[in-house]
Amino acid sequence: MISLQRLDGKIIYVNEDNIQWVENLPDTTITFLNGMKLRIKESLEDVLKKINEY
Repeated sequence: MISLQRLDGKIIYVNEDNIQWVENLPDTTITFLNGMKLRIKESLEDVLKKINEY
């Protein structure tokens, strides 16, 4: 799991195997396999780096 920060500042942990795609829409938005979307503070590049490090 990777740690990410929601726009409200709360830290959450995400299972990277459930991520379908990541977009830069003005905010970085993660779309999960189940269709749920999550906007986060990290940049697209930061998310990809965390996934690769895990």
